[in-house]
Amino acid sequence: MNKKKIGIIGATGYTGSELVRILTNHPAIEITMITSESRAGELFSDVHPFLQGIADQKLVSINQIDDYELDLVFLALPHGVSMDFVKRFKNKSFKIIDLSGDFRLGSKEIYEAWYKIDHIYPEGIENAVFGSPELYFDKIKEANLIANPGCFPTTAILGLAPLLENNLVETDRIVVDSKNGGYRSGNKS
Repeated sequence: MNKKKIGIIGATGYTGSELVRILTNHPAIEITMITSESRAGELFSDVHPFLQGIADQKLVSINQIDDYELDLVFLALPHGVSMDFVKRFKNKSFKIIDLSGDFRLGSKEIYEAWYKIDHIYPEGIENAVFGSPELYFDKIKEANLIANPGCFPTTAILGLAPLLENNLVETDRIVVDSKNGGYRSGNKS
């Protein structure tokens, strides 16, 4: 079986490191490129010691992307940064799965209202497929840009989808109250 060649862009943050951890042992995947602009040249496992001996690749700059043959790229970049990457590399042959919120919402106007920043690539919003495979598997297979849903929307959508599909709930009375189990020191909310 030919393994899919994967690039992980912005892998030194929490989301990127977890993605590397999860995909490292996937039998159909070969992580061929891991980027970090601030840590290029260092070993990924030096940045994330818990992955020593597991993911010891050298971090590279995004500017080296043409040196790699990639089938798929995951963007583990902050909101507001992924759209730059997608706009810059939109004509490449690899598929893109964006883990930020840059392409999740339905329009440039909605995005800008929520994130309070200009969206520089609204065509991406129009072309992205919402990445919930339980609901959009066939569309995702054909898409070049997949907007990965966040954790709260995923739990709400997957819980409600079968109820809505079978007309088991009134749509005008749905309330989703999500909670996060994480707590940061100094965070009063």
